[in-house]
Amino acid sequence: MPKMNEKELISYIRGGSVSSLFLLYGPDEYSKNICYKRIIKTFCPSNDPVLMDGQALDFKKLHEECCSVSFFSEDKCICVRNPSLESFSTTQVETLYSILEQKPESTVLIFIVKSQDINTRTSAKWAKFIKTIEASGIVIECAEKSQSDVISMITNTAKKQGCTISPALAADFADRCLNDMLLIENDLVKLCAFAREKTDGAITADAIENLTARQLDYKAFEIVRHIINKKSETALYVLDSLFLQQLDAIAINSALASSFLDIYRVKTMQQYNHPLSELSESFDYKGKDYKLRGAGYDAQKCSLSFLKNAIKCLSSADIILKSTKDDKKTVMEKALLSIILEKNFVAVK
Repeated sequence: MPKMNEKELISYIRGGSVSSLFLLYGPDEYSKNICYKRIIKTFCPSNDPVLMDGQALDFKKLHEECCSVSFFSEDKCICVRNPSLESFSTTQVETLYSILEQKPESTVLIFIVKSQDINTRTSAKWAKFIKTIEASGIVIECAEKSQSDVISMITNTAKKQGCTISPALAADFADRCLNDMLLIENDLVKLCAFAREKTDGAITADAIENLTARQLDYKAFEIVRHIINKKSETALYVLDSLFLQQLDAIAINSALASSFLDIYRVKTMQQYNHPLSELSESFDYKGKDYKLRGAGYDAQKCSLSFLKNAIKCLSSADIILKSTKDDKKTVMEKALLSIILEKNFVAVK
């Protein structure tokens, strides 16, 4: 069968089709979780699945679980999480394929894999395994959702819960959650409960501001934007709030550096008239459109020399944070002031 996505799998199931072999992979953990639950509910509703660790896979146990027939139930489901196919010996790989051939249709076998574990271009093992699953089962690729898909999911989910949210607010809410569908789902429950009680179901900007926890990367983005807009006091206020949350200074510094690096890359592409799509091809921006959108907006307001200095200052701060016992907050404040004043901040006492 051809590869499917989440929507195609749901249509396949609704059409009454049956399968007992599945491979789920891709970076979208939310979609993988949805697909997994749907498969279990549809094809193996009577029993809890047998969970097996693919990193230390017991092939004998897998064979016993897959190929034995239960007298008490027709349904059996086995889930193998993150099989380390590359580390399997030739004998183990052959055993795995033998199990796939012997497995009865009454046994549902699901492989769930992290996206970074699969590279069909460089791994003959994974290429063959995927092709084998496709021949007799279903391969589901859970790719990162586009911004429009995320906004649609937020507005539709809110509607199902008796609430409304504008596309613009949905986009802002998604950015605050870093487009992480699991974070979005959790915070949307809170927003909808509040909206039904306080605002007749309308999700407002104030509710999003006060009820959703902005992630570190988003707050770092806020600090950077305040610096670029010459709002130094506000930037330092947001930095102070991160330390009040007792977040790690090195992590804060890293998030700030990453945000400035995004803008530097976009600024470079703009200066040499290259399309931003080249960044997605060369760096890890797939499914992270919000980063490039924000960076593109800010890149117009600053020079490459300013961005280079900012990255140098944060690099020096990183060395100080990791090598001295200086007050962490003071180090970060000095680094930000050096960026604001466009001075070098050196890692020398």
